[in-house]
Amino acid sequence: MKLKNKISVVIATYNGEKYIKKELDSIQNQTLTVDEVIIGDDGSIDNTVSIVDNYIKTNKLDTWKLIVNEKNLGLAKNFFHLLSLASGDYIFIADQDDEWLNDKVEKMIEIMSNNQDIMCLTSSFDIIDKNSKIIEPPKGLTNVSIVDDGSLVEINTRQLIGHSMLRGCMMCVKKELINTILETKIPDDLSMDLLCHDWAISIIATIKGKCMQLNKILTHYRVHDSNTSLENLDRLHMKRKIERRINGLEKSIESHRDLLKYELISANLSREDFIQIEKQIEFEQKRLRYLKEPNFVNYIKLVIRANKYSCYYHSFYQGLKVLLGDFIYVIENKRG
Repeated sequence: MKLKNKISVVIATYNGEKYIKKELDSIQNQTLTVDEVIIGDDGSIDNTVSIVDNYIKTNKLDTWKLIVNEKNLGLAKNFFHLLSLASGDYIFIADQDDEWLNDKVEKMIEIMSNNQDIMCLTSSFDIIDKNSKIIEPPKGLTNVSIVDDGSLVEINTRQLIGHSMLRGCMMCVKKELINTILETKIPDDLSMDLLCHDWAISIIATIKGKCMQLNKILTHYRVHDSNTSLENLDRLHMKRKIERRINGLEKSIESHRDLLKYELISANLSREDFIQIEKQIEFEQKRLRYLKEPNFVNYIKLVIRANKYSCYYHSFYQGLKVLLGDFIYVIENKRG
């Protein structure tokens, strides 16, 4: 496949020595060669940096670059830093421990190059374990996408309000979208607790153009004891840290306010989406009030709005787990 547009890949690494080589191999062996790979290490204390450095030198990858951050930026800010440095017209986002199918780049670029209004394209994925064996998705792992019928589905703004439903490591994005995002304060205000880089990218893609999901498995998504996904899964199982919950809600409210504050974004919102974002802010303020002022009245105000929790993970059942989590956090905090 011939393409005159430049293709970049950005990879955020942190203590990824176990699997990083497999990910790099899968990117190098694509049927459509990428033009640039930027790997940003966020303070690893294992052998990740030396493995990546040796890989680049051994394979004489002149267009691959390793950046070692002077201080830990955190996942979201590390990715946005890398995205700001990428020079490709199309930029793929990769985790350190997955494995790409060898035609991932070719299939996704073909769709994006033929549909210029697509700002962000994601794909389906299956789940592999530490031995690269395909397994059933673990219970509690959200946003699993294993549909493999080749269909192309549009994701709208409403589906993303309050919820990051698309995984960043499955994304290919246009550089012009990243430039738009970097013009706002959203990357500085993101919370790792509730919203992350993938939320900002996908929701602004729906505002500035189209965000699409390709239902084709193009990545083996690894789930293991130490990856970020299981850290997030641990959070979904309700780690008892109310301060983190409060901080996450504060950042979520601030990020949603930014969507309304900047004309660059708000001017392209529909009236319905504008109202829905305002309602989301109001709802999360009520959650925040209960966590900070835990009393019976504030809790009842949330209980009678239990259906509102379904905005998280687009599931009433999963929403009830979040409501229960708010209650448990308060109880555990009182015990502490």
